[in-house]
Amino acid sequence: MDILQVPPRYPPSNGGIQRHVKKHSEQLVAKGHTVTVLTSHEPKSAPLSEKRSGVSILRVPAYTPYQISPAITSTVRSSAFDVIHIHGYHSLSSLCAFVGGSDANLVFTPHYLGTNGPISRRLLLTAYRPFGQYMFRRADTVIAVSEWEKEQLQQQFGISTEIIPNGIDLERFSEPNIHLQEKVPNQPYVFSLGRLVEYKGHQHIVRALPYIDFNLVIAGDGPYRKALEELAREHGVADRVHFLGYVDDDLIPGLYAGAKAHITLSEYECFGLTVGESLAAGTPCVVRESTALKEWAGTPGCIGLRDISPENVADAINRTTQLIPQSEQLFTWEEMSERISTVYEGLLE
Repeated sequence: MDILQVPPRYPPSNGGIQRHVKKHSEQLVAKGHTVTVLTSHEPKSAPLSEKRSGVSILRVPAYTPYQISPAITSTVRSSAFDVIHIHGYHSLSSLCAFVGGSDANLVFTPHYLGTNGPISRRLLLTAYRPFGQYMFRRADTVIAVSEWEKEQLQQQFGISTEIIPNGIDLERFSEPNIHLQEKVPNQPYVFSLGRLVEYKGHQHIVRALPYIDFNLVIAGDGPYRKALEELAREHGVADRVHFLGYVDDDLIPGLYAGAKAHITLSEYECFGLTVGESLAAGTPCVVRESTALKEWAGTPGCIGLRDISPENVADAINRTTQLIPQSEQLFTWEEMSERISTVYEGLLE
C-alpha cells in the first residue's frame, strides 16, 4: 500500500500529533507499506526532504500560526497514493490537503479538541465550522483517538467514528536511559512536556512551586515561554524552573523516569499521550479533569484535578509522588497500527 500522511508538523517538532503520526508511519513501514509524510517546514532547521526509519518526509512552506500551505494543496492534487491520511482539525494544513481534491481514499483523524477555551477561540471555531463540515464530508473514514473525542464529533457534527487510541512504546519507556545530568538539575523535580502555549497550563504548575519542594523541568517550546519565564520570576522560583526547549525524542523516556511526577494541566486534549508515556515509564501523574484527560483520572498512578488553584495543585503533586503507576491498561503502537492498517485495507476492497 502506498500511503501519504499529512500532519501539521512532524518531528523534530514536539507534540502529540507529531508522535502519533511518526509512530504509526514507522509501524506501517515495518509491515511492508510505503509511507510518505507531507508536512510544514517546521522547525526551519529541519531538512526539506529526508528519510527516517524508512519513512519519506517532505516539508513544504506553511504560513503560521495556522499552517496555511498552498504547497500541500498542490502536492496532494498531483499525487497518486492509495490512501491519504490527514491529521488535525485545528490546523489549516488539513483543509489545504482536502482542497487538493485527490481521488485517493481519504482518512481523517481530527485530534479534535472541542470548543472549550476563551471567547476568541470559540468565535474562531464558529467561523471555521463550515470548513470543518466540508472536511468531514470529504473524508471516507473518520478516526477518533478517545471516547471523549468520539462523543464530541457525534454531538457537534453528527458523524460516526471509529475509536483507535494512541499507543505507547512500552519497552522504550519502561527501560529508559536516565543519565541526564547535563539536561536536568541535581535535585528532585516534577516534569511537564508540551508545546508552550497558554492552554497547556504550565503556568498553573509554576504558581504551585512555592508550595512544594521540587524543581520543575519543562520540555517543549512555543510562544508562551517568555510569559512563563516572567511568571517564574514574579513568584520567586525562576531558579527552580528549567526550560529545556525542544528535546530529542531519545531523551524523553529518561526525563519521565527521573521525575517524581509528571503534570498535565491542559485545558483541552483529545487523548493525553504524555500521561500514558509517563505511566509506562513508572512515573505517576497529575492531570486536569477536562476533555479527554478526565479519562485518565483515577487510573492506577494518576490523580485528577478540577480545582487548579496553586495550593490544590501542590497538594496533588505531593500525594501523587506516593503512587505506584501501572501500565497493563495501555495499548501499544503495534496493536493500534494494525487496526489502522485494517481500516486502510477495508477502503481498498
